[in-house]
Parts: sequence; structure tokens; C-alpha cells
Amino acid sequence: MAHGVELRAVYQDSVRNDPPTLAYAQWTTERGGQVRTSPMLPPRLLVFDRTTAIVPIDPANSLRGPLCTTAPNIVASLTTLFEQVWETAVPLGADRKLPC
Repeated sequence: MAHGVELRAVYQDSVRNDPPTLAYAQWTTERGGQVRTSPMLPPRLLVFDRTTAIVPIDPANSLRGPLCTTAPNIVASLTTLFEQVWETAVPLGADRKLPC
């Protein structure tokens, strides 16, 4: 992030109850990263520069390894998924408003 890299991450709301993970998320925000939380998340995914995506081969068993793809349509779909989750997530430290 010190070199102009933008980092956005979404964690489950339960991160607030796990001190080591919460400390890492706060460390990330203190260095310019953006962190939000959501009650539910899709399987883990990483997207780099909207050109490369990494997802687990088997979301139920991460020990099976990652799948790395640069296929434009797949990366675009995963980026859209991330953006949808990002838009509904709340910034770390903000209170989640419950529906009336």
C-alpha cells in the first residue's frame, strides 16, 4: 500500500470477535487499506488488477489448492461478485444497521 497499491478486503462480521484477525484488519486500515464486513461471504477469492483471479479448487477443502485464472470472462464475473459484496458490506468499525 505504501507503493500505491489499493487493497480492499471483506471479512465476515464475526471478525469483530476474533482479536488476532481484528488486529490484522485494523493494521490494514491504518496503512491505507479498506476493510469492510458482511454477515455472509462467497467462497474466498482474490482479484489482482481486474486481470487475474485466484479461487479455491474446492471451497469446502482449501487444502486441494488454488485455481489461478486470467480468463477475462471468469475474472470479470468474480470481480462483479466482489463488487456486489463490497457494496452491501459495512466499513470496519461502523455499526451494522439492522432492518426495521
